[in-house]
Amino acid sequence: MNNEAIGRSAIGNRVAAACVLATFVSGCLSEVSTSVRETAGPSVEHFRLVRPGVVPIAAQFHQVGHSIVGQLALTNACNTESVQSIKRQEVTDRHTNRGAAIGWLLAGGVVTALGTGLMVASGGADKRVTCGDYSDGDECHSMSGAMLETGLLAALSGLTVAVPAGISLAQKPKIETKDLGEEQISFVTSSNVPCAPPTNLEGIVVAIDLPGNGNWSGRSAADGTVRIEVQPSIPMPEGESVSIRVQSVPSTLASNVVPGAVLAAVTFVKPQALQETKLKQKQAKR
Repeated sequence: MNNEAIGRSAIGNRVAAACVLATFVSGCLSEVSTSVRETAGPSVEHFRLVRPGVVPIAAQFHQVGHSIVGQLALTNACNTESVQSIKRQEVTDRHTNRGAAIGWLLAGGVVTALGTGLMVASGGADKRVTCGDYSDGDECHSMSGAMLETGLLAALSGLTVAVPAGISLAQKPKIETKDLGEEQISFVTSSNVPCAPPTNLEGIVVAIDLPGNGNWSGRSAADGTVRIEVQPSIPMPEGESVSIRVQSVPSTLASNVVPGAVLAAVTFVKPQALQETKLKQKQAKR
């Protein structure tokens, strides 16, 4: 009964050792690598003021009768910026170390083959049982039994190594991704340029406030010319200087031109002085 228990204990120990070996081999064959992948989105260009608060429009206005006539032009008050969105992901790659797996598979196959050969050869070996010198601790066995036990242990060890290696080779790589968010980068592509193409002057609305006589506005043409018409019945504030402000702008200029910004000022003259100015202009043309 004691011999039977000892035999079962030995078998259990060998099976446990085989499991530990299989776990160790499986752990050695798995590789995990982590990296951060960056994916750049399309670049978007836009205009940005060189200095905040600068009005990127130059203007000149003068009075012509009951009209205020002016010329608008875009100044080199902007930089062109390119903005790009960068998407960042953490990539975890779990895969088999194929070189190691093939090595373990071949080694396990060789050991299994040797063990199988020993088990086959044990059938023709000497079956006489010997017990050593009959000292304490000596075990009784035959040559055939020893070869069978050694072959069985070798075959088990070989399979313990070869099977996990084969399973690992059959597994496909597993790739996991984790979003890390997005970030935006910007860089200047050109400096001190107009804040829009010249044709974007079209649609700019400028206005003046005549004290006690309301607000009067005019819309700019594509070439930047603008005319504010005041009704002839409205008296002009002679001798006074009135600011000309931006009332509204097209969407292409909305980010850089604030409604209410002062473009220029015009000083109203007396009708007699206005006539004299016109006469001088005509004489100068002659």
